[in-house]
Amino acid sequence: MYSENIRSLCIKYHKLGNSYSTIANKLGISRSEAQNLISYKIKKLRKKSGPKPKISKVASLVLRRYIENENDKGVKVTTTSILNGTDADVSKRTLNNWLRKNNFNYKKGVQTLELTAKH
Repeated sequence: MYSENIRSLCIKYHKLGNSYSTIANKLGISRSEAQNLISYKIKKLRKKSGPKPKISKVASLVLRRYIENENDKGVKVTTTSILNGTDADVSKRTLNNWLRKNNFNYKKGVQTLELTAKH
């Protein structure tokens, strides 16, 4: 991978009207490398495609810590207690899907879910 300095020189020479071969000869790189450096786009500028997650990474960490703390205390953890104990602004269904996705075992109680960490 070349430095940003070489990349900026490639772009500068290209804007001046030099060909890829001329730029490559001036900088001592191959023609295809010069072409790639000029056409390279930084990935950080692209937006991520697809739906946005309903539970952010920060909220996910808060939920995980809450469940682990309650399990350490020996308290029965339910989806209602998680929603009341944290500031998560999601539905029970979204929370259940998140629990399933993050490898938490839960079993349906009469009206609540009992959660334990999956090992």
